This record gives sequence, C-alpha cells and structure tokens, in this order.
Amino acid sequence: MSEDVTVADAVPKVKAGSVFGGVAFMVFWAVGHVVLFYGLAVSGILIDVFLAILKSVMLPGKASTGAHEMLGWEGTLRAGLIVAGVAGIPGGMAMFGGERRKLLGRLFWLVLGVGVVLELVAVFLLVRNAFTIPA
Repeated sequence: MSEDVTVADAVPKVKAGSVFGGVAFMVFWAVGHVVLFYGLAVSGILIDVFLAILKSVMLPGKASTGAHEMLGWEGTLRAGLIVAGVAGIPGGMAMFGGERRKLLGRLFWLVLGVGVVLELVAVFLLVRNAFTIPA
C-alpha cells in the first residue's frame, strides 16, 4: 500500500499572515525611503544654498558655486535611496519565501549595501562641495 504524493501535498503551505506581513514590510519600507529622500534632499538643498550665500559673502571676488556643483550630490542620493528602497522587495519576500528565505535575505542585504554606498557617496559629494573654494 503505497501512498501517492500529490502536488498539493508537496508544496509547503504559506500562511496568510506571513504574506500580509511581507507585503506590509515592502510597502512601509518603500514609503519610509520616499520620506527619507525628501527629508535628506530638502536639508541638503538648504545646506547648499546657505553655503553658496556664505561663499559669495566671504569670498566676494570669487565666482559663486556652479549649478553643476551645487546639486551634484542629489542624483546620487536619489539613486541610493531608490536602490535601498528596492531592497525591501526581497526583504518582504523572505518573510514568506520558504526554502528561498536565505537567498532572499542575502539579496536584501546586498542591495541595501549598494544603496548605502551610493548614499555615502552623495554625502561625500555634498561635503566636498562645502569645502571647495570657487575658482
């Protein structure tokens, strides 16, 4: 008497709560990065404008900071936060991924790491612009 294994028995069951939790994590992760972008972008723009005014007052004979230097960090910041926000997709899927949980977790940390590196490059560009004297 051998039992036949059906396809429905071979596939592990996914609980609705873990799927809901994973999707909620993805949504909150993405919304959090959108809010973080606007907060960091506004503060960075204010710093850039303040430094441009300060440089023009302190160094009256020098040209003001060029537009290509003034917001040169913003594109890198946006790219970093988009990449870090996309990391939430494998992070949320890892909550209900079953046997692929470890792979999805590693993918989450890898993509998040790339996003953080891009964000640090944006901070470096902003700081470099702050301490550069216009020619």
